[in-house]
Amino acid sequence: MNAEPPAVPDSFILKLNKFDPDLGIEWCGDHYCIVDETKPIARYKRDRGGLIIVDDYRTVYDRLFHLQVGRVLDGSVIDEMQFRDMNRFGDKKYAAQELNRLANKAEEDRQKEEADFNDATISEIKTFKRFGVTVPGRAKEKQHGRNTGKK
Repeated sequence: MNAEPPAVPDSFILKLNKFDPDLGIEWCGDHYCIVDETKPIARYKRDRGGLIIVDDYRTVYDRLFHLQVGRVLDGSVIDEMQFRDMNRFGDKKYAAQELNRLANKAEEDRQKEEADFNDATISEIKTFKRFGVTVPGRAKEKQHGRNTGKK
């Protein structure tokens, strides 16, 4: 295991920030991880050769993507993250769109149920008429709906 991580190219940091500004890079002993810096998992004091510095903390973030040992940090990493769809619902940018889609779907379902109920009711009223059953309120609505000329 290397004590110090290899240098990260600035171009990769820029591409990663353009892809998602909340992502960061963490060195895990012998490989890099792409982490979500909005989700801290743990925070503990850093040990410096047996000395614990009071204000020196190490934060462990949610690790999203482990790179293979020795893999070069370039645009192919971001392409693979896009392929794996790292834009998760519940995070940042797609939450509002997903909630709007769910609200629209609920409204469409409600309208379909109303239409089905109205169709079923109309077909049953026709059945009642054939057998001479009067539906309360329907006769009055029909009389007031027609223009009979009487006042």
